[in-house]
Amino acid sequence: MSNPPFRCFEALLNAWRGPFHLSQSPSSHIFLTIPPRPQPAGLISMCVLRQRQTCSLCGFHSRHMTKARRFECEGQDMGFMERLPRLRAASGELLHLDLMRFIASVGIVFHHSHEFFVPLAERAAQMERTAGLALFVDLFFIISGYVIAFVYHDRTGTFGDYATFIQRRIGRLVPLHWLTLAVAIAIWSLFRTVGAAGSHTPSFAPECIAETALLMHAYLPCGNGLTFNGVSWSISAEMVMYLAFPLVALLGARGGLLLLAAGVAALAALMTVNLSDYHWSLYGATWTEIPAVLRAAPSFAIGAALYYNRALIACVPAPRLILIGATLCSFVAMMNGAPELVTLVIVYIVAVAAIAADLQGAVSPAVRRCAPLGQLTYSIYMWHSIIILVLINAIGDKFLHGRQAATIFLAIVSYVAIGVVGYLSFFYIETPARRWVDRIDFSGWSRRNRGLAGAEAAARDETKNAQPQKAPAASSATLEERIHKSRAAGREASAD
Repeated sequence: MSNPPFRCFEALLNAWRGPFHLSQSPSSHIFLTIPPRPQPAGLISMCVLRQRQTCSLCGFHSRHMTKARRFECEGQDMGFMERLPRLRAASGELLHLDLMRFIASVGIVFHHSHEFFVPLAERAAQMERTAGLALFVDLFFIISGYVIAFVYHDRTGTFGDYATFIQRRIGRLVPLHWLTLAVAIAIWSLFRTVGAAGSHTPSFAPECIAETALLMHAYLPCGNGLTFNGVSWSISAEMVMYLAFPLVALLGARGGLLLLAAGVAALAALMTVNLSDYHWSLYGATWTEIPAVLRAAPSFAIGAALYYNRALIACVPAPRLILIGATLCSFVAMMNGAPELVTLVIVYIVAVAAIAADLQGAVSPAVRRCAPLGQLTYSIYMWHSIIILVLINAIGDKFLHGRQAATIFLAIVSYVAIGVVGYLSFFYIETPARRWVDRIDFSGWSRRNRGLAGAEAAARDETKNAQPQKAPAASSATLEERIHKSRAAGREASAD
């Protein structure tokens, strides 16, 4: 294999468990050779060398790779930490967006926990002043619109494509939603049994639980209006956006500017109505009280429109500087009671700057290192309120009576637990469940086709095994196939 783009086989090495060789030609091209047989289980030979990066296994530094020098990394026994799966960015094209997803999830976690850091008498004022932190959810909606358009802009044109799209979206959202819903019901049942449920207990009515399970609770209120694992309201609104995505894609395909204008017009109309409801008081208007689906729609549409107008967005000057400045401004605004509509505009600037930075392709080492954390966003979001409910609210606030030192300690424990649970959930619950749902075949025609394809593949393998082959050629073919799959999988995984 000659002259591969480095990032193409970097993704391959991330999953490889056999020995490999890296070498550099006099023309500074990097070459990769992988023997056809993998190492035994329990050994690892993974050395991903970027510029000025050191191999974690043998200490070899990439800057030492001189002309025509051959480097071999044969691997070593794996310890406990090496056995843990490593986070990888789904696509090298959306690193700034991945990082902003993670930052938004951290902001939401802080939004739902920082009230316990102040005395009970001050909490209402504190929550009112920092209500803007909830606008990180709108950043999720914008990013979701862009990423879904990025992956599926031309893949929902037929009923079969649309069904596959919805199946993948269900696999992405529903399994973890059902698990966290069940855990939340179990916890609240325990609270009710011991008489510690309080006045904010979600409705146990079967119809309310069914609506929540089916992700209908964002637009069909039920019972007392409180739902188990209440943060899932945004997932319900997100599912509505997925159902409507073919219309968004159709409008975007006919004219990106048309879709952008429609999204901006919808946003402006909702802002105007919101202002009028509060007697045109900018400080009185509260965007977060708008019905969930109406709140999500303009953000999702504008996010998708940014994809269809990416040539225009790519012309934004100094996007990384704008991204840093706008992110800092958003935090300051959210923490200091700035008008929500003003803060919302800053959130949109953050999204545009992140997309522009990704389109221009200039990625700093810090962004490259931190972007994989974006993979944990959904797990963090779905688990954090349950962990905060148990550790900070129940144990710290109720059982320990809100003692300041104990609450701060439990908050730190909660944040660590959210990270650990999010990591384990992503790799061992969310990802396997998504893959299982994705593999469900609802089409007999597809099954027959897959059976024929499998028979043809088996026949090809039989023929290939019957013919003598040169080992390097077989290795090269395997690499080419893996690289093509890596490219396609990276684009597909970006939506996840």
